Amino acid sequence: MTSPLTSSLLAEFQQFMEACMLEHHVPGVAVGLLSPEGRRTLTSGVTSLENPLPVTDHTLFLLGSIGKTYTATLVMYLIEQGRLTLETRVIDIVPELCLADRQAAQELTVQHLLTHSGGWWEQTDEQTGDGDDALARFIEKLADVPQIFQPGQHFSYSNSGFNLLGRVIEKVTGQTYETAMTSLVLEPLGLSETFFFPVEVMTRRFAVGHEEQGGEWRVVRPWTLPRAGNASGGLSSSVQDVLTYAAFHLGQTSSALLADGARQQMQSPHIAVNGNAHGLPWHLQQRGDVTIVSHNGGMPGQYAVLWLIPELEVAGVILTNSDGGPALHDELTGWLYHHWLNLPPQQTKPFTEMVHFADYSGVYRIPNTSDAYTIIEENSRLNLSLKSGDEPPVFLCQLNFTAEDAALAVNCVDPRSTGLPHRFLRGETGTVEFMRVFGRVIPRAKTQPTGVLSSLHDPV
Repeated sequence: MTSPLTSSLLAEFQQFMEACMLEHHVPGVAVGLLSPEGRRTLTSGVTSLENPLPVTDHTLFLLGSIGKTYTATLVMYLIEQGRLTLETRVIDIVPELCLADRQAAQELTVQHLLTHSGGWWEQTDEQTGDGDDALARFIEKLADVPQIFQPGQHFSYSNSGFNLLGRVIEKVTGQTYETAMTSLVLEPLGLSETFFFPVEVMTRRFAVGHEEQGGEWRVVRPWTLPRAGNASGGLSSSVQDVLTYAAFHLGQTSSALLADGARQQMQSPHIAVNGNAHGLPWHLQQRGDVTIVSHNGGMPGQYAVLWLIPELEVAGVILTNSDGGPALHDELTGWLYHHWLNLPPQQTKPFTEMVHFADYSGVYRIPNTSDAYTIIEENSRLNLSLKSGDEPPVFLCQLNFTAEDAALAVNCVDPRSTGLPHRFLRGETGTVEFMRVFGRVIPRAKTQPTGVLSSLHDPV
């Protein structure tokens, strides 16, 4: 049973929010709450430290990867129109697609892209210009990206997979991705404050990102992604528009864009991830008797989160303009879950089974780079370090196992990494073959680390 969004509860939350903004160095915040009582918005701070304007509920923030759910919504619309299926092979729509692994290119489906299970290493170079051919030129770069596993085998977060989905949309609709999204999703839902292009944003009030440099907080430049990244994270929007979008995905609007079954399919488990699951492409997490359906979006100096709880008919949006946004989100969401939604605390069971450190020790090489994570047992602990090229390894953290093949980062050099999940994935023989960190799967090398790292005497 949720608590009413009374004036006193909202005032208490506003006070808590502003205290957290100071603590985490977040210049501006917009929060939106949706419930059966209606919608509420709370804002505080400024759009920019260099050119400060008050944040309002119509200020535009970068949504980052929340935009993937918009792309998925359009894909599901095309599926309902009979123009695609989840099983459609991508190569049948984009015949020019070339992957390093030809078999993977033949097997890759729309569902693999929606579930981040395409299997190739992330292609991050999206510098293919601002023309209408930006996505087509980006797809050409996938030919040189290493294939880490076969499609559908694992979850490994992929911006480039959603960029490829954008190209699928272009091929099916005969329009640019942005035109198709605007005409088929944004306009039908009445999202009049949601845009892709800087020329559309710059005539309105918008937030810029901030990051810490040399002990000072400064404006981030460039402001947004290259055009080829629009399908994976190029949207800007206001908290009001995101609430309207959330209401649609809760089934609270009269829009006929998607049938209830399609929306529910998006919010159903399709692939396991770190003890939870992903839908199409929503992240799904159980909390007590309810499922939290969410997606976040991180951009340079900006951070956004959207979560839905269909059983309670509620949603929350938090938009921020600072690298301190993730920590702020954790505090604000925790407060709302407890004081507004009365959700039980996250249950964690103590893990008492024996951990065989040798199962996990080794070198996990980051593809297309000279960098590698190294895991070594030392002083009855498992230490994680990062080695770049010929430089000596640098200690990052210790790994505290919370379940078989699952660990959290503790005693971190960077406190912001505390609690970061690390998941180990085994192959058919039962041997650990991959480590998933930051949502991405990194292959384990055949060679093992030798010696004791000189910088790891005892980090505790």
